[in-house]
Amino acid sequence: MARTADIKVTLADGAVARVSVEAPEGVADAPGTPFGVTYEPAPVVALVDDGLAEDAARGLASLGRSVATVSCEARELEGPDVAEAMSALGVTQAHLLAGGAGTRAARSLAERGPHRTLSVACREEGEDASAFVRRAARAMDEAEPSRRHRPLVVFEDGAAHVAPRVEGVLVRPATLADEPAALAMYDHLLDSCDVPGRETCGWRRGFWPLPDDVSRRLREGTTWVAVDVGEGDPDARRESDASDAGPAVLGAMSLDGDFGLPGAEPDWELLEPGEFLTCHLLATDPAARGHGVATELLAEYAREAIARGCKALRINTSPESLSNCLYHELGFTLHAPQWFPYEGLPITGWTNVYELRLDGPTEGGESAAPGAPREPAAATGGPSVRTLGDIDFFGDAALRQRLVRVSVWLLLGGAALAVTLSVVAGVGVIEEMLALPGDWGAVMWPLAMIALSVVALPVHELVHALLMRVLGGPGTRVSFGYQAGMLYAGCPGLVLSKPRFVAVLLAPAVLVTAALLGLGLVLGYPFMTIWAAVLHLSGCSGDILAADAILRERACTHCRDTERGVELLCGRVG
Repeated sequence: MARTADIKVTLADGAVARVSVEAPEGVADAPGTPFGVTYEPAPVVALVDDGLAEDAARGLASLGRSVATVSCEARELEGPDVAEAMSALGVTQAHLLAGGAGTRAARSLAERGPHRTLSVACREEGEDASAFVRRAARAMDEAEPSRRHRPLVVFEDGAAHVAPRVEGVLVRPATLADEPAALAMYDHLLDSCDVPGRETCGWRRGFWPLPDDVSRRLREGTTWVAVDVGEGDPDARRESDASDAGPAVLGAMSLDGDFGLPGAEPDWELLEPGEFLTCHLLATDPAARGHGVATELLAEYAREAIARGCKALRINTSPESLSNCLYHELGFTLHAPQWFPYEGLPITGWTNVYELRLDGPTEGGESAAPGAPREPAAATGGPSVRTLGDIDFFGDAALRQRLVRVSVWLLLGGAALAVTLSVVAGVGVIEEMLALPGDWGAVMWPLAMIALSVVALPVHELVHALLMRVLGGPGTRVSFGYQAGMLYAGCPGLVLSKPRFVAVLLAPAVLVTAALLGLGLVLGYPFMTIWAAVLHLSGCSGDILAADAILRERACTHCRDTERGVELLCGRVG
């Protein structure tokens, strides 16, 4: 068992819930198992406040289940709170383990969101802890859903091939004549979402999907529809049915090259426009569920992407949606959930992001089973990633000498600039000393300048830490330390894209320096803070050298933080 995540989730009323994940042996926080949460067997959400959580997590993790313990210090947890914590982990369905005050929340979630609750085990008064865990484990095994592994894409002779078509279902480009039937299909789905306990896709009438958006995409020619055409040759049906309305629409989707989450950057390879294809508004009529309609839509999605020469399929969906189960079955890789809130709407701000690569199988030459524990390529050094270089701040003597030289040059350059500004302004350090109250200005000025420089050091590292937390996403854990005369903030193992890592490196040099200069103008002692800023910049030599090395390495696409510095990576990461 290993602690793979410790995150905080802000609830609807502003209260903060803490979510800790204990994963089975060998399961890592990685694409496919973000936060160390396995999909098979289904994870456990523990809502206990009587000291049972640790024992329960240990016992259930030994059985191969990830255990997410949810707690809130401000108040008792409620059913919607638990659902939001599950969404932050990207979890659609889970077994609930409850004790004490958590019992009410577990039963509330089971009643209000039955599709998200596989089983509920509540500790009985006086029940032995080990007996409770054994009883809960038996209930979980009995309620465990049966998952099929049926890869949508297989690789033969280095090429991607799509699974055979579903008999009786034809997917074709939509025509204008299909618009009424397509709108009716989406309306039927929203009808089912209005029924308590049946809202299994996370959509809301009046918010998503809007009829205008469905119609716009159809008229732009990006919509595909699934229709029931019975038996016969699929290719022949495609030609004959593409120009007329045909039968009722059983399902639909829209395909384009826009991922649709501006500002979001999941932990996958950065691809150029045209190198991936995104699926939007994937839906099936509730009356057609269980007949392979969604599978055939996704199969056609893959065929179209292969025909266009794309490297990947990419799709996002609400963690509340049962479509997550389908994506796992078909071999899509789940990446860490993205925060993309919808202000003022009763809908989770988390979204699950999936990718299916079309340019080669996963490590080992075979498609990994959905939910199977695996290390990302960046962590294992597999064939999809290449290490270009390593920046070792502590062990590289030559680099340490360069750091000293750069620090001296920054100090001398800054000092020259400060002196020049003093001459141009006609006022400088001496005048500021004399302006300080009392008879000790000549002493207080340098002491104050040094104090500002010292305070800037931990602030510098806090800016590093903040950027790592923000850009690294939920679950990013930053540590602080002191070694070889340097304070540092780090998150060993964190992989970010090249631009994001450079931003983490240079943010303190820019922001803290600007803050010092601004403080001097506000206080009326600009030259005191100019000299403090010069000292701070001279201490930024490591960040500047690392950023320079990363930017100079054209092949570098990602960077990994290590305990000793930075690793430069090239290729597909995650």
